[in-house]
Amino acid sequence: MVGAVLMLAGGAAAKASHCRKDCKQDIKSCLALVPPNKDCTGTKAEKRGCRKTHAAQRKTCHSLTKLCQQQNPSMSGTCLLASTTPSTTSTTTTTRTRPPTTTTTTSTTTSSTSTTTLVGPVTALHYAPNHNFDSSGSYVPANAGFNLADVSNVSQLDSLPSGVKGLVWLGLCNGADSSFINAVQPFVGDHPKLFGFYLMDEPDPTGRWAPLCPAANLMAESDWIHA
Repeated sequence: MVGAVLMLAGGAAAKASHCRKDCKQDIKSCLALVPPNKDCTGTKAEKRGCRKTHAAQRKTCHSLTKLCQQQNPSMSGTCLLASTTPSTTSTTTTTRTRPPTTTTTTSTTTSSTSTTTLVGPVTALHYAPNHNFDSSGSYVPANAGFNLADVSNVSQLDSLPSGVKGLVWLGLCNGADSSFINAVQPFVGDHPKLFGFYLMDEPDPTGRWAPLCPAANLMAESDWIHA
């Protein structure tokens, strides 16, 4: 009888030892899946968050209990999480409380794609700003496909070939004074080759880098031309 008792005790101990071995192996395998902290990259805050995640994963691995659920008592067992450990005690509690007030805020982000087509006046004119005329007065950029010339006087405007228009360079920023009016007056009229006037190149409203050229003066010149 004593021998039988010893055999049973030895068998139970062997099974328990086998379960612990399986459980330790499960924990070891779980920990092996957690990346090392040296793999954390990014900013200081990102690295700290990464390490916290790894710590939580390791804690989950170590939370495996030392209890084995035998699948085959003589061969293997399965290590259980603490949350899955069978419980033999059941307690039912009934509590009547006022339900809390819950406020739920839902934020909706709508993403849309729109295509904008610009519709407006389109010109086929190509402007050449400098060195438009050779020594004989011919419009040189025409050979390169330019058809909007930089002109300074009426004779240059008149000499432009067919299909080419002129942009009259003024370079004045004193407002609609007498010098401005005298410069514009020769071009006033319905000239077929006149495209417009180039009032000023790189106007400086501060006078720091170039002669002072207030926006109000340019507006006055433009208003005079359109009047």
